[in-house]
Amino acid sequence: MITHFMAYLGQPLNPSRASGVNVVGYGAAAKATVLLNYFGINNDDLMFVADQNLLKQNNWIPGVAIPIVSPAVISDEGPAIVLILAWNLVDEVFQQLKTLNGERCEFIVPVPTPCRLNANGEQMPL
Repeated sequence: MITHFMAYLGQPLNPSRASGVNVVGYGAAAKATVLLNYFGINNDDLMFVADQNLLKQNNWIPGVAIPIVSPAVISDEGPAIVLILAWNLVDEVFQQLKTLNGERCEFIVPVPTPCRLNANGEQMPL
C-alpha cells in the first residue's frame, strides 16, 4: 500500500517541481506533517503550505522546512498544482481554493485514495 501511495503521489509532484512548475500544499495539520515527513516531501517538492490558521502562518512544517503561509498567497503565486493536505475537508477546501485560484490549477488529494479533482470537484484517478 505504501509503495503504491508514493508512486501515485510522486508522479505529479516530482517531475512537475523539477521542471519548474509551481506545486503547493493546503492544510498544515499534524496529519499533513506526518505524511510529508514520512514520504520525504520537502521544500524541494512544495513551495509552501497554505493554512487559514493565523497561528500557523509564518512558521514552518517541522522536519521538512516548508513555509506555512496565508491562503491568499495561492492567488498571488498562481500554482499549477495544489496538494490538498486537509483531505478530511476536501469539499470545503476545494470550494475555497477554486475561489482563490479559479480554474488555473490542478488539485490533488493524497488520501484515502490519491486522485485529482476535476473542475466540479469530482474525484478522478491520477
